[in-house]
Amino acid sequence: MNFWEENKLFVIVAGIVLVVFVYLWPSLIGEWLAPWRGPVVVTPHRSTYRDLQRRQRQRESDIKDIYYPKDPAVPIADAIREVTGANEVLLANYQQMHRWMSFVPRFPFRIPDARTDKNDRQRYVSLAYTYARTGEFPCTEFEIRDYADGLVWLAETRNIGLGDEYFGLSNMEKAADIEDPDTVIKQVALIHELGHLAIRMGVDTLAAIEPGDPYAWGIGEKPTATAYPVTVRIECDLPTLLAFIHALDGAHGVIDDVQDLGIAAAAAAPLKPAGADAAAPEPTTRVIIQVYGQPSLLSASRAKGNLKERFTIFRPAEGDPHDLEFVANAVVRRVLPGGKVEAELEDHSDLRFVEKGKTVRQAVRKGDIAATRFFLVRSVKVKSVEAKIETDQDGFPQEVSPAHLAAELSVAAVRFHKPVLSKPGKKGEPRKPAPGKTRAPKKRGLRL
Repeated sequence: MNFWEENKLFVIVAGIVLVVFVYLWPSLIGEWLAPWRGPVVVTPHRSTYRDLQRRQRQRESDIKDIYYPKDPAVPIADAIREVTGANEVLLANYQQMHRWMSFVPRFPFRIPDARTDKNDRQRYVSLAYTYARTGEFPCTEFEIRDYADGLVWLAETRNIGLGDEYFGLSNMEKAADIEDPDTVIKQVALIHELGHLAIRMGVDTLAAIEPGDPYAWGIGEKPTATAYPVTVRIECDLPTLLAFIHALDGAHGVIDDVQDLGIAAAAAAPLKPAGADAAAPEPTTRVIIQVYGQPSLLSASRAKGNLKERFTIFRPAEGDPHDLEFVANAVVRRVLPGGKVEAELEDHSDLRFVEKGKTVRQAVRKGDIAATRFFLVRSVKVKSVEAKIETDQDGFPQEVSPAHLAAELSVAAVRFHKPVLSKPGKKGEPRKPAPGKTRAPKKRGLRL
């Protein structure tokens, strides 16, 4: 029997099938036991396969457009330039907002650098609180006796009702009770500023000024600054309330001119505490401030007695433009044409006590930043109170309470955080993960 002659057709067909099966083995069964890669074939998952093919063609097209553009300008480079430019503009706007709006406590509500011990810092804050109430500030660095600057004296002499003479901090006279001097000194500064402003505006009653705990304030979900909230309750008429709210924005500007009047060497001697010999007279430094956004309270018609409107002068620190360095206080004397005001440096406000018995005078420079205040208004609650006449037992009018508004304002001063910009890695180097974080391994997908 001749096997080949009788079965050659079967052998040929079986051989062809076997060769095709071996060739398609990796595609149909897998790459195991096969040293080669088979072709891609249509599997039962036809729709999935077509979708993957379509996505692959789209990715290849995108890659060609990015790395092999018809236009000589590379889209990725253009995008990087646009993002970098936008970040620079955003940072410049942030720094401008930071300088106009940030809370910089003024003299004397700043703990001297030489006071490093906590007990010394606590005692200074207690004295600053007493000064805010009474205008007396006897301490080793300097002595201030200006009763017209104390809120209690101001309210009494102007017949303004004062609901809480301690402003929610009744235990402040005991220095040991001050747990966080750095925060409390800022709260005392806010109490003094808001109290002066309310009295200057002519409210009928200053019912309360109560500082709250600081909290994180930001734009969107990320914190941008630390806010120091204060609740103010006043009683007044509508025009006074509107003027008070408008004045919370303050005035902002730059030093346009500096004129030193007096002998600077005479002021180099350190100030002496209470009971000691008289200190050397302070030199007079006059500054001209170019004001941007001038509120009505700076006009001469709003001046009442010896109430002071102060500018805080500061500048960006060298090497760190975000850190604002306090320079001095300037008391407004008169308003000049062209949106300018003339002011004089407040006595002793430009002195820094870096070591015990040693002072450093801060020189005001042209171009320094000047600002009165900025308060972020969180909420305003107003209710009307009707007029009331109280009579005696014979029916004669004894006391008349005029109609007024009782307003509760929730405001906050802000201290902006230093902006943190992400730095791209060098060309050709992968970006390193943040400390303490590891990248998850990439998942292997279907290979086409």
